[in-house]
Amino acid sequence: MEALIDRLYDLFIKCPIICTDSRKIVPGCLFFGLLGDHVDGSVFGTSAINLGASCAVVRVGTCEERPGIFYVNDPLEVLQNLAERHRKELTIPVIGITGSNGKTTTKELICRVLSSAYSVGATHGNLNNHIGVPLTVLSISSTDQIAIVEMGANHSGEIKLLCQIARPTHGIVTNIGKAHLEGFGSLEGVKRAKSELYESLSQSGGIAFVNLNEDFLMELSARVSHRVYYRINDHVEFGSDRYSFVTEQSSFACTIGFVDARNIQWKVTSSLFGAFNLANIATAVAVGLYFEISGDKICDALATYSPDNNRAQRVEIASNTFILDAYNANPTSMTSSINSFASIAHPCKFMILGSMMELGEYSVAEHLEIAKRASSLTNTTTIFVGELFRDAADKYYKQWYPDVELLTKAFSKQLLQNALILIKGSRAMRLERLLTGFQ
Repeated sequence: MEALIDRLYDLFIKCPIICTDSRKIVPGCLFFGLLGDHVDGSVFGTSAINLGASCAVVRVGTCEERPGIFYVNDPLEVLQNLAERHRKELTIPVIGITGSNGKTTTKELICRVLSSAYSVGATHGNLNNHIGVPLTVLSISSTDQIAIVEMGANHSGEIKLLCQIARPTHGIVTNIGKAHLEGFGSLEGVKRAKSELYESLSQSGGIAFVNLNEDFLMELSARVSHRVYYRINDHVEFGSDRYSFVTEQSSFACTIGFVDARNIQWKVTSSLFGAFNLANIATAVAVGLYFEISGDKICDALATYSPDNNRAQRVEIASNTFILDAYNANPTSMTSSINSFASIAHPCKFMILGSMMELGEYSVAEHLEIAKRASSLTNTTTIFVGELFRDAADKYYKQWYPDVELLTKAFSKQLLQNALILIKGSRAMRLERLLTGFQ
């Protein structure tokens, strides 16, 4: 394997482009035929070579033999090993980010802040799994000064594997919540899995950024000898500690006040919705201050960030305002969104809540708990979507639709005007399709 990785790395140095889709071949790139849920990419190895790839790494017996094709038992393992090889050549800080909620938003905010003073390589979108992380590492160039690697997981041991590939020098666990309980088994399982990042930092002598407002993180990070603590204050005055922040929240904005290294006070307002995003913003400020970004650059970076990709995204259609938070959902993030939405004063409010996936044996109880919390809100019409919310909706006498299509038809018969509508659910529900009914 080592000899193969050396050969592939020589090719990678000449053309540092990795491709896993034979329809997107760039001349000189390295093609990896990965096994997908529906397609085995290895069968396209010959096609990749014909289109100009310098090599194709494919599974044994999947395509005809010809120069440039390397036959292996597992192309994904080779891709991961190649990423490890590339990581050994990098001497820059690498920030690893994991957590139950807010990983991608936090990554985007930190990237904005650090990019104001450094050349930054970062995870594209949410490519944060066993395939995305090696692709991210391999995308880090020799001109990058800092890298940010987002790490997602739905079972124990996955973060450990991703840390072996990315070897983070700095790390952030955004929070610990009820996410992927089916894979982790329990909240305790979530704690153990996310702590694998702390274990990696402990072994390498790395640095952990620890949000003291989040449950469990102080205890779980105890093994890391180098920690940067930060917190959000519950008072309105600036503290003397530059890693202590003052926050405010209005209907559609979050404001954070902080003090920089020169003891200058700054205040930045972000367009991000919800109190739950205050922690994400605070993390970006803390990282920016640690890497000596000036207060004005931190403020400019955060003030100009606009969420997209269905993450707490504000969308205006006709007279209605939507808070589209339909990228993902679990009991912790769902509760946070409901609580933030409840704090907004508006005469015509709707909540459309979609099923939460990967909860396993906890699914029934957690959907009931969310329905109970949603039903306690006054002056808000709540509608549930998806089979997992059927019984909960029935118990609390709420509107329920089995899928987005039927709900869209129902909405098309209504003429909502001047409404504020929260849309929150798991990615599998694809709730963003509801917007077509209002256009």
